[in-house]
Amino acid sequence: MVRWSAILGCVLGGFACADSGGTGVQGAGDVVEAVGEEDAPSAPGFDVDPEDAPPTQTRSADPLPMRAGAASQIGVQGTEPSFELLLGGPWLTGPTDLAFDPIHSGRLWLVNRHDDSIVMIADLGLPTQTQQKFIDVYHYYAEEVAAVAISRFGTFATCQDSASVLNGTREVGQYVGPTLWPADPAILAAEMDVNRGGAHVDSLSGSPLCTGISWAGDHRFYVTDGEDGDLDLVDFGRPHGPGFGDPAGAIKYRVLQGVLAPVQGVAGHMALDGDSGWLYIADTGNARVHRVDTTTGVKGKQIFQNNDPGTQYFDLAGVDHEPFVETGLHEPAGLAVAAGYVFVADHATGWIHAFDMHGDLVNSLDTGRGPGALAGIAMSPAGELLFVDTQADEVIRVVP
Repeated sequence: MVRWSAILGCVLGGFACADSGGTGVQGAGDVVEAVGEEDAPSAPGFDVDPEDAPPTQTRSADPLPMRAGAASQIGVQGTEPSFELLLGGPWLTGPTDLAFDPIHSGRLWLVNRHDDSIVMIADLGLPTQTQQKFIDVYHYYAEEVAAVAISRFGTFATCQDSASVLNGTREVGQYVGPTLWPADPAILAAEMDVNRGGAHVDSLSGSPLCTGISWAGDHRFYVTDGEDGDLDLVDFGRPHGPGFGDPAGAIKYRVLQGVLAPVQGVAGHMALDGDSGWLYIADTGNARVHRVDTTTGVKGKQIFQNNDPGTQYFDLAGVDHEPFVETGLHEPAGLAVAAGYVFVADHATGWIHAFDMHGDLVNSLDTGRGPGALAGIAMSPAGELLFVDTQADEVIRVVP
């Protein structure tokens, strides 16, 4: 059993890590949701029009910078980790997910299910730490928000574990889908106003009861459709800017049909390994981790079940996918990939498990949070594992 101190030390850099062959050293830059373009956009990021690419083409890895130096000392000492509170209520109200900003160092984004809000922390963990909270004024674009993923183009996307409720009261059918937001707190603060149309820069429909999302390059994101058990790939195209807009030009692809079993009210997150092209999914209802080879698949027939005028919806044929971990998990929820390991938070037990790239368990950590607490997990650029507690309304850092 590999010590947690060794695993986290491996992520920090300069330590022997697992790779696809089970031995040797894997680059410490294999970070969740770090696949994308080489250069960060100039502000405002959502105005960038990325070069188009085939929907299943995996981009070369563009990892977040990882701190090096103390890893070997951490591994040698072999101490088990402790836990540090970074933020709690009233900023956090049923937090479900968190993601580090790949452009701005020390910036962490979180989403809250209970009040349909987004939280940005700056200078995370430093004496200068500050935080801002942005509530979806429509209670639709972040209604029952379940997951968040950051792009490298000044945007982030959320998906909603909702069949669709407008303003918290009125059912409007199985219409809800992912929302694209500007990753700029100044724009969010200025535009999160019902009289200005809201701060979202794009939104699409038709992926209701979504529990997981992952960036796929450009303004593309993988999302789950909890109603049908599908995995979709949505391409927002060129965002329209804050407020209402025309979704025309966006494309949606059905990657998997009826394979997944999301559980409403429980995170079912996913992470793309930019080096291998494997997308790892916490398949909560099936008590497993499933993975999809995003380098496979060709555009198939057009699907006409589409709620967004001017958008297209296609099937992807010939996509390779397989179970990755089928035993030992109860309700896999949060998921992160870093340095040759897949980290999985179990919502039913309060444990976090680390698996190598063969799907073999290398260690388990009892967070002491108990059943029903764990949701999103993330690896920081400094190689520190963070998780959110949806019951205690806290974000916690695992300290080696």
